[in-house]
Amino acid sequence: MQILDDFKDTVSTIISENKKGTVIIGGLLLFLCLSALILFLGQTFSFSSKPKAAAPKTPEAPLVLSQPLMIPEGPVLPQGYVESRIPRQNWRQDAVTEWFTVPDQKTIDDLEKANDTFITDIVGSAP
Repeated sequence: MQILDDFKDTVSTIISENKKGTVIIGGLLLFLCLSALILFLGQTFSFSSKPKAAAPKTPEAPLVLSQPLMIPEGPVLPQGYVESRIPRQNWRQDAVTEWFTVPDQKTIDDLEKANDTFITDIVGSAP
């Protein structure tokens, strides 16, 4: 409790030595608190004499369209484009020749160098 007593003594010393500053600061704090309270109450309660507008009611009758719905145009798909397909377990030979490219030795070396650089950046100078 020594710390609490020291704090009380320090605060009372400051207040007794600087009464004018204490009154000014206390007045400002009181003004700020009252202003905040008035703003809060003003936002919470309506002081106007006008009644609030009622919420719009949903129509009880079903909506009847007088014109057909206009669907926006989407992107045009190229001829032969397949949006989804069932994947096969194995490639057909004609698909292999069309899509698979056997990498040459230079491409493999470049990939190896890029991977080594990536690993060195990650590991850094770790032992």
